[in-house]
Amino acid sequence: MTGALAVGTACALPGSVASRYVQPGDFSGGVLRIEHPCGQIEVDLEVHTTDEGRSVKRAALVRTARRIFEGSVLVPE
Repeated sequence: MTGALAVGTACALPGSVASRYVQPGDFSGGVLRIEHPCGQIEVDLEVHTTDEGRSVKRAALVRTARRIFEGSVLVPE
């Protein structure tokens, strides 16, 4: 998760290695989908642009909840 936030942030900052591979090249914020061997993860970025350059104000993961475990516990009387 931390790696996805770091890669997403790097994609939004011009001049970084990751920004070279973003389509379109001038990403200005919003949801960025990052593909990896197990699927994809979405990072929501809020980008702030000033005369001095661009910075990422907020980065968050877009996740959906899904059931990954279900169980029962038997407690003797």
